[in-house]
Amino acid sequence: MSNEPISGDSDELSALKKENAELRQKLEHATKEAKEYRAAAYDFLDQIYPYTRPTEAELHEMMQSDPIETLHDIIAEFKRELV
Repeated sequence: MSNEPISGDSDELSALKKENAELRQKLEHATKEAKEYRAAAYDFLDQIYPYTRPTEAELHEMMQSDPIETLHDIIAEFKRELV
């Protein structure tokens, strides 16, 4: 395609409009699919590790605890909770 202005009734403009419509449809489909995958992933995660609101004591502990926890420490704690 050239960088020249496109006249209102050219074949190139029609082709661009068609491509634009196709791309918008693909984007809409991909967005819908992503939302469905996201919902399924959250449902699956909720089955494995259900979300519960932290208690006041847990919130207090989070605010007072050492903020420098390594990823290794966090994973080890998570594994202990699963056992």
